[in-house]
Amino acid sequence: MTGIAALVNPNAPTARNIQVFYNTNSFNLGLELKSGDISDQSGNHAFSAADTSQGGFIVKESSLAAAPYLQTQFVIAVTTPKTAAGTTAKTSDVSIVSPLYMPLTTVNPANTSLAFCTDGEQGFIFHLGGDSVEKPDIYEYNVNSRTSRDIPVDGVAKGTALCAYYEGNLRLCIFENRHGYLMEYDGNQSSPAIDGSAAAINGTPLGLSYNAEEKKVALYFADKNRALNRMLKMNGAWRDVHQVQNTEPIAAGSQLTVVRVGNVNHIFYITGSQGEIYQARDQV
Repeated sequence: MTGIAALVNPNAPTARNIQVFYNTNSFNLGLELKSGDISDQSGNHAFSAADTSQGGFIVKESSLAAAPYLQTQFVIAVTTPKTAAGTTAKTSDVSIVSPLYMPLTTVNPANTSLAFCTDGEQGFIFHLGGDSVEKPDIYEYNVNSRTSRDIPVDGVAKGTALCAYYEGNLRLCIFENRHGYLMEYDGNQSSPAIDGSAAAINGTPLGLSYNAEEKKVALYFADKNRALNRMLKMNGAWRDVHQVQNTEPIAAGSQLTVVRVGNVNHIFYITGSQGEIYQARDQV
């Protein structure tokens, strides 16, 4: 897994107003500054420790998640806890890794998927957990109260990607089930399958944007050919799948992250051909 998470910096110039975080070979957090312009293809500013630098503590396979919370830009990851010399950690932590390091809750080292959503004042992390890695549960961690609960969903796929968003007072989480369908948990007891989501490849990365003014969700995933696809949810209903044109294929093991600037979604992932962070744009 190459973890990628993006945030918009409203105080930065448009040419550098998207912050793309990623995990590095030295287990640290890297940063690239990207353009929020619809057509800017200029180079980026990158900041990261070298592979030979002091090692960090982000698990190599960890997903990354980021969101503005309490007027601060937070990045979340799965990390390795400190252990005694000569010993290996038997658990991992879900932790804040930027703007500071703070472990929050413990997980099985094999469960590295997570998502983070906030309404600005409340923050919730969704992550995989439970006794079985093969048949995991999804947990919701409340950053405000520092409490965790197992949410009532069944059939969660091993290692599924997660993405989450607020819609009004509801927190919604999207995941893949063991039959290869994408499901949406809406805070109630039911988790309906998303119509058309059978087009997604098993183990697809997931990313989304939410347009609060139009109450519109754009969900992105990889199809069977690893092409970038998008579905829209409007008025509570999911619409047909569309391939995002003129984009590179998504590399196996890459995470996918989305931010919205103006009326354009900026989608970031590792490409199959280049092995670098790729920026797609989708005006929806």
